[in-house]
Amino acid sequence: MDFIVLLFIIAIGFAFWGITTYNKLQAQKQEIIEQSSNIQVSQKKRTDLASRIIDIAKGVGDHEKLTHLQVSSAQTASIENLSALSQSFPELKANETYLKLMDQLHDLENSISERRESYNKSVKNYNSFRSSFPTMLVANKLSFEAASYYDSNDEESLNNIATFSRDDSEAVRAIIESSTNSIKRSTQKIADSASSQIKELKENLEKKSPEEPKAEESDAIQK
Repeated sequence: MDFIVLLFIIAIGFAFWGITTYNKLQAQKQEIIEQSSNIQVSQKKRTDLASRIIDIAKGVGDHEKLTHLQVSSAQTASIENLSALSQSFPELKANETYLKLMDQLHDLENSISERRESYNKSVKNYNSFRSSFPTMLVANKLSFEAASYYDSNDEESLNNIATFSRDDSEAVRAIIESSTNSIKRSTQKIADSASSQIKELKENLEKKSPEEPKAEESDAIQK
């Protein structure tokens, strides 16, 4: 029975560890998804701002000059090149809309930089925990694939930000069902073993009970 109880305790401990590990991975995954979404929203705002700035520049300069300055595209224009527009087109220095948009762009760039650092830090923590043993046993079984870092110098890296699109509900259900069945089997074995020991104890007591009167009779004869 002691061995069965030990197995039962191990099964409960393993189930508790599995649930705790899953919840921690799930929390880190959701944090990464939220941060990646924030970066994508900020990037879209940046593109919109850059596009408006370029439109203003087009109103005061020719298209060929903008192409030479590498600001013909809102997606590829850097903030340095957009800031340099005022040097090539002095009229922009007096344009309040241009100056206001540039201030917003600078603030947004700082925000994107902070969000990128926060995202990459979360990815590092998540990937480290995910690849550790025995956490990897849970991560590989479910939808906890490795997350990609975001490199601002690589345009394609934004498309590789982790989305975790795989659904792991069926796998979680299977694991829970398997753990539940294992605990039920262990519980049943403990109950059967306890019942068997109680039955054996009763039988031993019944065997000893007839001998007690004989001992009393022996004492009476001696008296």
